Amino acid sequence: MKEREIVIFDFDGTLTRKDTLLEFIKFAKGRWRFYLGILFLSPILIAYLLHLYPNDKAKQVVFSYFFRNMPYNKFKQLGEDFSAHINSIINVPILDKLESYYEAGATIYVISASIIEWVEPWCKAHHVSQVLGTLIEVSEDKRITGRFLSNNCYGQEKVNRLLSMEPIRESYHLVAYGDSNGDKELLAFADEGNLIKKNNFIKSRNLQEIIRFGIVGCIAVFIQFVAYYILVGYTTHNIALPVSYTISLAVNYLLTTLFTFHVKPSKKNSLGFVGSHAINFTLQILFLNLFVWIGIQKQWAIIPVFIICVPINFLLIRLSMKK
Repeated sequence: MKEREIVIFDFDGTLTRKDTLLEFIKFAKGRWRFYLGILFLSPILIAYLLHLYPNDKAKQVVFSYFFRNMPYNKFKQLGEDFSAHINSIINVPILDKLESYYEAGATIYVISASIIEWVEPWCKAHHVSQVLGTLIEVSEDKRITGRFLSNNCYGQEKVNRLLSMEPIRESYHLVAYGDSNGDKELLAFADEGNLIKKNNFIKSRNLQEIIRFGIVGCIAVFIQFVAYYILVGYTTHNIALPVSYTISLAVNYLLTTLFTFHVKPSKKNSLGFVGSHAINFTLQILFLNLFVWIGIQKQWAIIPVFIICVPINFLLIRLSMKK
């Protein structure tokens, strides 16, 4: 008698090429609300990325910020509508493996740290027998509380969830696919554990750098804006800008080297950093005066300056740090 085969797939980074939590937030809330939220949550996100704040708590903070008090029916509908977007970020070679296992008669599970409501609709359309993921709490009046009802489905919790559904381990042959530290325990538990290396699917290091740069940039921009807004009440905008720019520059440099690009501070990259910021500062002072000249109040003219100059600054800084 042929042994029963169960195949487990992680979702984010294994079946997909991107983290679906961030993609779902952008889908549900729009890009502007997403980026403003990331700015507000940047201290928590930095602490998480520096391993100073646990994964499950950081994830719950982000989820609660964006979805607390949303009617559950609306949230569930958004999850169903999100399936079309998931199709655009699928890791096709891994999906092909899923299809081949299904055709061979295997039982397919997806076990993910993501929220079931946006993972399950896509999985139901792609031969997945069961989806196990992070469960959310819903209040009596059918609104999302922002809390998780289950443990974050990560690490050992993935093994625990599998055994809750398939407790007789010796009765099946287990194959598992995952891509991160959150899958280590499941891969070790399987008869065949397959770690999908980052260079085996499209997971751009540049994208990760952009995200880290965005977090650092938001902090630097916030520091500069607060300093500028205070100073411009006492002096001219042409004095407030260079002073506020200098205040944010030191923090920006340390975070950019150690956090964004993971390089050590050095004389060479500090010169490149200062050089790129000299260009950025010149652009800022020119655009600031232009916007003040066309009639924007000097307290607020700095905002469109940031919109124009920050993307340019990213490219300049990246070149100076990667030389």
